[in-house]
Amino acid sequence: MAKIRLSDVSRRRLIGEAKTFVERFYPTKEIDALRERLSDPVRACVEHKFPVKDMAVCRKYHVGKTEDLIKIISLTGSVTRFSFLYQTGPYVIGGRYAGRIYAAPARLVQQVERLHDLETARAGEINLRMKDYTALINGAKIFDEVCAVWPEAEKLAGEMVELACDPDPRGS
Repeated sequence: MAKIRLSDVSRRRLIGEAKTFVERFYPTKEIDALRERLSDPVRACVEHKFPVKDMAVCRKYHVGKTEDLIKIISLTGSVTRFSFLYQTGPYVIGGRYAGRIYAAPARLVQQVERLHDLETARAGEINLRMKDYTALINGAKIFDEVCAVWPEAEKLAGEMVELACDPDPRGS
């Protein structure tokens, strides 16, 4: 294989591929199951203030928005956030993320905090591994140096040749 010099564009492409590669080693099965289990109780906290019947009328006239990020507070004063998947949250009146905080049982808040802790721990582990891959990619001058340490990158060889040959990859 010819020596392919790494440009900024090819480095960014390799870093993106490395992130996808690293994320496979940190599955989200437990996080997804916990989020699925907690979504109905959190939705119930919101629907206590914004009943479903009323929101159906508001939705008909496009008065409200789907709120994906919900802040909940327990009686002890502990506030935490729960994120629904994009556009799957409850329908509420007003703009998104309007600073509303909904009352929730302390046990529910603790479970949402556990979910947040799991997500933070996963992201931290991914970032730790990504530092190594980023250092490898940024420190290499040619594509073969990356492949010597990370053999899975070989599948991108054709794309790296195209990026090396195209002076302006944006097509302008």
